[in-house]
Amino acid sequence: MTRKSFTSLLAVALCFLATVPVWAGNEGRLVGSIIDPNGDPIVDVQIVVTGLGFDVRQERTTNKKGKFTLLILDATKDYLLHLEKDGYQTVEEPLRLPLGDTVRREWTMVPGTSAPSSRGSAASQPAAAAPSGAVVRGQAGKLYEKGAEAYATGDLEVAADSFEQVVAMEPDLAEVHVALAMTYLRQEQWEKAASSAQNALDINPDEVLNYEIQYDAYRSLGDLENQYRVLEVLVAKSPGPDTARRVFNRGVGRTEARDLEGAAVDFETAKTMAPELVASYSALTRVYFDMGRYEDSVANGRQALEIDANHYETMGVLFLALRAQGQTEEADAMFANLEEGNPQFINGVLMDLGVSYFNNGDAEQAQGIFERVVGAQPENGRAHYMLGLCYLGKGETAKAKELLERFLVLDPNDPEAATAREMLSTL
Repeated sequence: MTRKSFTSLLAVALCFLATVPVWAGNEGRLVGSIIDPNGDPIVDVQIVVTGLGFDVRQERTTNKKGKFTLLILDATKDYLLHLEKDGYQTVEEPLRLPLGDTVRREWTMVPGTSAPSSRGSAASQPAAAAPSGAVVRGQAGKLYEKGAEAYATGDLEVAADSFEQVVAMEPDLAEVHVALAMTYLRQEQWEKAASSAQNALDINPDEVLNYEIQYDAYRSLGDLENQYRVLEVLVAKSPGPDTARRVFNRGVGRTEARDLEGAAVDFETAKTMAPELVASYSALTRVYFDMGRYEDSVANGRQALEIDANHYETMGVLFLALRAQGQTEEADAMFANLEEGNPQFINGVLMDLGVSYFNNGDAEQAQGIFERVVGAQPENGRAHYMLGLCYLGKGETAKAKELLERFLVLDPNDPEAATAREMLSTL
């Protein structure tokens, strides 16, 4: 095989792999249960989750036990949860899930009919809740009440128009600027949201909600400079779980940009602000491993598993870190736990981890992962394919040919089969 043909074929293979995510950990999971006032499960409740300020929609229906599950791929954002069934009062409320974790919640739906109301146990988030009451009297007060009611029912055009009129009448009331900023945020008018929040801050510079609105607006605009400027203010003024999530999100962005030092600082900060956030420990396990800081990687991995003993994403990287430290016995035990506890993970996230190392040019780490996957799942065709690419990159064509041929036997209709056949024709 000539060097030119090898290079071109490997480039073709990499093009097919380019869409595999390099970073995981932003997801959140919800296991919900819906009951009536007597504690009996309610079947066939329609659950709709939509993004606040971005276009995402998921729909579910409760089973015969009144249960449902949701996987939110980006738990760094805010969502709206809507529960509906004929004969019961509708429930509608903000939804935010912890990063990389599973939350179990129960809602009680009351018989009757009504406009959406909040009756569940999910915690409300300021940017999604209705505007708080403000001391506004006369015609301005009536307009404010009209805007607040319209906001609560989702009529954002009426809400914005009402609040704009109140601002013109009462420009020194910070609460009205906040209400208008919240409305603009839900309308995806990001610049107006940031500007109105700043107007509120000019009157009351200590209100954290305004910084949160600005952060979300700047993030949606892609204005990193202002987004991170506001984030530092939030870290100083409100160092809690919500700010920790935002700092974590910045760390994810830095990881994807391969700024591992900066990412580690963010994840450590998030860990300090929200010690229960398992995603921070899991992210540090991966980042420190990539930095060659295996001792720190192992330490954070163990802390993550203390919080969630079944956090399989962490187990996969911890296995690699232990192996890098030469702790082969413990590494093998970790892999065995992973294989026994969640074998689907090996074919999912662990394979994605191997692909990410391969795409980043670390073929040695990728090969080690694919070797273990093939050993644990000898019928895993894609693992044979990826391992074949690793050997091909090393120039070990005989071994590469053996693996690619086995891949075609296992998965002859795989999307990569045509590429594998083309490679084999040149070996």
